[in-house]
Amino acid sequence: MRRLAFLLLAIGLAGCNSNSPMARAAGHWEGSFYADTGAEMFRGYLQLYVTGEKFELHMTAPDESFTAKGGWKASGTHVQISPNAYDFQMPTTDEQKSLKTTLISADAVRKCLQHGVVFEIAPDRRALTGLKMSLDGRLGAFRFTRPIPK
Repeated sequence: MRRLAFLLLAIGLAGCNSNSPMARAAGHWEGSFYADTGAEMFRGYLQLYVTGEKFELHMTAPDESFTAKGGWKASGTHVQISPNAYDFQMPTTDEQKSLKTTLISADAVRKCLQHGVVFEIAPDRRALTGLKMSLDGRLGAFRFTRPIPK
């Protein structure tokens, strides 16, 4: 019985390749969406789950926030997220008028993310940088980091 348990454990561990692109990218990433001007538009996190190959992107700004969920895949040094569900927390129209500020609309966020987002993983696996994209007419990119042991 012990031999069978050991054999099953060995087979299970053999299938876990920590050097695979999915394993290298999975985890919790903290970061922001930066406009090309350097201004931080949103701050939050990207959680890449190995189980089920799902992700959660949660971003906040002073007066609004959104969460996008969906699937992800990794190949080589690239990660691509593909959102299929969104949750937006935005002030009402009257609240927006009293704030006297322009917010980024839910439609603009959906349009920005609708074809997915591609990221480049740094060789040291501590940085994840998105390709440039347009968010509500502003060119910018997502940049995430994580503290991991070498």
